[in-house]
Amino acid sequence: MSEESKKKLSESMKGKNLGKVRTLEQREAISRRQIGQTGKPHTEETKQKLREINLGKVLGPMSAKHRKRISQALTGKIRSKEHCDNLSNSLKGRKPNIRERKAYLKAMETGKTKCEYCDYITTLGNYRRWHGINCKNK
Repeated sequence: MSEESKKKLSESMKGKNLGKVRTLEQREAISRRQIGQTGKPHTEETKQKLREINLGKVLGPMSAKHRKRISQALTGKIRSKEHCDNLSNSLKGRKPNIRERKAYLKAMETGKTKCEYCDYITTLGNYRRWHGINCKNK
């Protein structure tokens, strides 16, 4: 950035109270003034543009620490029947993204287990449910 640009930027920011530390009373007064104020609603055209921009964006994988914090926050949370139904309906018919599909296929391949009683090769979940100690050929 050139010196001239820096000067212009500095001049434009003067009087904006940037970096000013406010007292608790000042912060409460500002908060009271903003109660009931709503932002300008987006037009349908703007909503469509935002949707197109964000459609297909894949967020990066979360760290183990982040996943653990989310899990702890949701553990023991009681959801109503209506809430559970809404969650279920929102996921029905949804196509998994590429990352989810690859993880699923990998789990299906690596999680294969052979039942010692009927020699059937299946996924780990099915093995635990129907084979091993629960096998009908036991």
